[in-house]
Amino acid sequence: MDSNILILMIATFFSGFIDAIVGGGGLISVPTLLALGLPADRVIASNKMIGVSTALAGTYKYIKSKIIVWEGLPKLIVFAFAGSILGSYTNSLMSPEFLRVFIFFTILSLFLYLTFKKEIEFKNLPISRYAPIFFPIIITALGFYDGFFGPGTGTFLIMALLYFQRFSLLQAGATGRVLNLTSNLASILYFSTTGLIDITFVLPAMFSSFIGGYCGASYSVRYGSRGIRPLLYFSVTGLLLKLGYDLFLS
Repeated sequence: MDSNILILMIATFFSGFIDAIVGGGGLISVPTLLALGLPADRVIASNKMIGVSTALAGTYKYIKSKIIVWEGLPKLIVFAFAGSILGSYTNSLMSPEFLRVFIFFTILSLFLYLTFKKEIEFKNLPISRYAPIFFPIIITALGFYDGFFGPGTGTFLIMALLYFQRFSLLQAGATGRVLNLTSNLASILYFSTTGLIDITFVLPAMFSSFIGGYCGASYSVRYGSRGIRPLLYFSVTGLLLKLGYDLFLS
């Protein structure tokens, strides 16, 4: 086996594991694809295929474990799909650079929140009367973001489900997988017309990320919120460091 493929498979196993639990797997897979020499314009498209494989594995495990909250989910799937198609199209028209500063400070606020807040679940609080209005807009925006740029979408989905729907951390991670799968599939529908998906790299990586995604979802089911929070903090910290480096040091 080619050493580059082996390195990629190891990296995407771990990216799948993390992504299936708290999102942020692209922190591992995207730099690996770049380091192995894949042209930058192919990285986002190829990474979407890896993301689909991870999300499929996680969704399958969460469905088997009956953790996904299906009430109202079909409508949100439509919003995530539409947002991602629009985001993928917009990505072909302009650079995502202008989003980096906004995303950096959003991630910074999440980092500070997770650092100083002992309880990050809102399940004991009533759902806001404005949630039915704003939540579909948030999901559409996150779908757009995933198609346009992508890093951290799974993490943002978890936080949105925690706040607007009052889900437990485990429910948010499981239900967020379905929405993340939707936005990734929508992106692939668009990118498949551009010829930017590198099948040579993608197929082995999809296999290893599927295994990683299934193992990650199994970890979530077994350990619940207690085991998820440290990895959520790890994911947010990694996103913050990566975006901070890209903005201020690279």
